[in-house]
Amino acid sequence: EVVVIPDNLSKKIEDSNSAETSNNKVTTLAQFAQKRLENFEYKFVDASMLSAIEKANFDLIDRVFNLIGGKPLQVKSILISETMQKDPTTFYACTGLWKSETGQIIILRRILANREKFLGTLLHELAHAISGYQDATRGFESELTRLLGQVMNVALKS
Repeated sequence: EVVVIPDNLSKKIEDSNSAETSNNKVTTLAQFAQKRLENFEYKFVDASMLSAIEKANFDLIDRVFNLIGGKPLQVKSILISETMQKDPTTFYACTGLWKSETGQIIILRRILANREKFLGTLLHELAHAISGYQDATRGFESELTRLLGQVMNVALKS
């Protein structure tokens, strides 16, 4: 059963959970979301299985790297998945995800059919990889702004 409580009470529950046995613990939304993220399974797709338009868009990755000054060292691979975690706030499937612990960017397959959406998502996830910050933080926003300026500068020169 979901019960809405104030933030100060939520903090007290989290603190008291550390002293309780597993039978007496109350699961907070943050704990539920974290457990759900840890248990999520992706359905990865090999690039050879993409449609012609998906493949053409996915093949733009190296050109994007060239526009931003090269592939960031943090990025080990870019993967495609049929499934994606849902945003814990909106519960909509994310279109991309940066996994800092593995150096992977994961892209939701269905956006590969839309070049603009794919490129925007890729740039967004690259900003996470480079900055090391989460959404809605000054560090992330500054890096995204820098990348957009760099891409536009190159585009306007050519």
